[in-house]
Amino acid sequence: MIRAVVADDHALFRAGLVSLLEATVRVRVVGEAADGNMAVARCERLRPDILLLDVEMPGPATSTVLARTRRAAPGTRIVIVSMHADHLLAKQWRSAGADAVVAKSAPVGELVTVLEQVIAFGDRRAEPAGPAGILTVRQVELLHFVARGFTNPEIARALSLSPSTVKRHLANIQAKLASSSRLDSVRRAQMLGLLD
Repeated sequence: MIRAVVADDHALFRAGLVSLLEATVRVRVVGEAADGNMAVARCERLRPDILLLDVEMPGPATSTVLARTRRAAPGTRIVIVSMHADHLLAKQWRSAGADAVVAKSAPVGELVTVLEQVIAFGDRRAEPAGPAGILTVRQVELLHFVARGFTNPEIARALSLSPSTVKRHLANIQAKLASSSRLDSVRRAQMLGLLD
């Protein structure tokens, strides 16, 4: 029997996932959480085998929740359950401490199989380096301006760069984050804990 905590801020999705997991007989949900801080607290108190973690919840960045959970409950495996089918994000979440990533569109049988494999894997791998090295310091600085609504010419003036350099930085950021736009770059960087 796998003891699990389910963390998702959408109450209907969370309730549905709890019902589906418990119907399998192989999983018992021992706790639920609606934000990152609550997820860490539940894991620290309940010491579940698995934390099923959504990545777009109120509270700290996903990378922070992963790090805090690993400190608070070292024996708890963490499985990200995300609507994003993005290999780069999945790789970064694993680097930040997740044991596995499963799409929300996956059938429940696939999810349970992943949980069993994660439990069977044994001890956690060595502490990873984390996602902080994805972007350069300059690229993170530039994204802060984008997040505050600055245009390319305004960013160029603020950072004493040419507009073409700003444009090149933004293109490189989008390539690194596999994002589709400036705002998508900001959103992905926030999800990875690269921006406040």
